[in-house]
Amino acid sequence: MMLFCLCPPFHFLFIKTRATSYMRYTRYTWWRLLRVALINVRARVLA
Repeated sequence: MMLFCLCPPFHFLFIKTRATSYMRYTRYTWWRLLRVALINVRARVLA
């Protein structure tokens, strides 16, 4: 933790990389949920 305090740029870079990976993962998860919801709605309408 002290290393982060001593190196602000490194800390910022670490947060930035983590944030981008998290955003990408959440976007992928949301896309999957949306697809499943659309498939369920379509099946219900056709049934």
